[in-house]
Amino acid sequence: MVTLSFRNGKVVGARRATGVDVARFRLLLDRLGVNYADIARRDEAVRATRIVVGKRNIKVEYSNGWSEEVRNGRYRLRDAFGRNVTERPATDADQARLRALLPE
Repeated sequence: MVTLSFRNGKVVGARRATGVDVARFRLLLDRLGVNYADIARRDEAVRATRIVVGKRNIKVEYSNGWSEEVRNGRYRLRDAFGRNVTERPATDADQARLRALLPE
C-alpha cells in the first residue's frame, strides 16, 4: 500500500503499490545499503524452504515466496511475484551467506 501525504502528515490518498513503486523503494534501500534478504530473515516465520546448489551457483527459496540466487557471477533477489528486486554482480559474501543456510 502506498500512502500519499503532505509533509505535515495529512493523507491525500492511498492506493495499492505498483511494480514501479516497489522498484523505487528497493532502489532507495539499495542506496542506503539495506539488504532485503536480511530483513526477510528477521521474521521468524520466514525460512528457507528449498535450496538448490551447484558448483558455483546457489538458489534459495523462502516460505514467503521470495528467492535469491547467485548464478553465473550475478546475484538476483526476486519478490513473491517473481519480479527482480535486485540484480548485480555477486560477491563472495553473497555466496557465503547463502551457503550458510545449507543444513549441516
